[in-house]
Amino acid sequence: MNPDRSQSIPAFQQLKFHVIHAISTARLRPGDVMPSVREAADALGVSPATIQRAYGELKREGYLSSSAGRHTFVADIDVESSSTVGRDSALHDLLMPAYVSARALGFSDSEIVTALSALTSTAESPVDDPVVLFVGPIQVAVDKYTRILSDHLGATGTKVAGATLEQFLAAPEDLLGELGRVATIVTVVSSLSAVREAADPAGVPTCSLLVDLTEQTKRTLAELPFDARIAVISEAHYLSNTVSTIRQMCGDGVEIVAIDEGGPEAEAVLAGCDIYFHTLSTKALAAELVPPDVRAEEFSYTALKASLDHIAEIARASRRPRVPDDATGPVSDD
Repeated sequence: MNPDRSQSIPAFQQLKFHVIHAISTARLRPGDVMPSVREAADALGVSPATIQRAYGELKREGYLSSSAGRHTFVADIDVESSSTVGRDSALHDLLMPAYVSARALGFSDSEIVTALSALTSTAESPVDDPVVLFVGPIQVAVDKYTRILSDHLGATGTKVAGATLEQFLAAPEDLLGELGRVATIVTVVSSLSAVREAADPAGVPTCSLLVDLTEQTKRTLAELPFDARIAVISEAHYLSNTVSTIRQMCGDGVEIVAIDEGGPEAEAVLAGCDIYFHTLSTKALAAELVPPDVRAEEFSYTALKASLDHIAEIARASRRPRVPDDATGPVSDD
């Protein structure tokens, strides 16, 4: 701890408060040896007199002790009771310069008390945790990405809720009202326009969650022969995007057959493929259609970290002190 020379509190008092706090939080324990006056002065860049004065007051108050031929050490004290007295004294010394300055500027005691009360009520008000709503095209996407968002936003104190696009568009105001204060609505790029249009009347911002293929899916595509015959089993609304992505990754030499439903015709279409890709929600259908001796893998996406970080910043920025239910204040005519 180096004394802050920009403060009006003398360096010896800063050092004293620091030692008391270290004792009260058990960072310094009874019997711990303190640096010598010369060692402490050299380390902190202050005069030996400053250290002697701080040590002297700490000894008088019972925090430190010394004996002939021994260094100064932390006294064997009742930390809870002694630290309370020391903390009260430290707080008094910290507040006194501000109080004197305020009185010198003409503020009354009642004005000072009111200002201090306002400061403490703001600092101690519970924070109104925001909610991030993820709207996905289907339920399996909602389950997957609300879990990813919850894991990433947990440290921000943000709650994550989820709804399908159909559920959200059916009654957006009702859903948002049930959730409370929504920091932002997150959705995939393909749904952003519809979600934004529905959310605008409620004044809730929207943003897209950017995704990319998982490393496993990229590796699988990169390892396929240039003339591979690839089967894609996907929901109808994902089908063209999935086929396009495979074409971009593997080139024009591959043959791609795609279906979005089962049946005898599907089995005939998929016959002779080297590998079968399915999405998370078509896994069960793939199990019915894919021959047991043929490779089948999930065509999987995951959220980009940069996109998750951006959503976390939105959530942090929206945190604010919660206003008590009985709070009153001036009413605007606007």
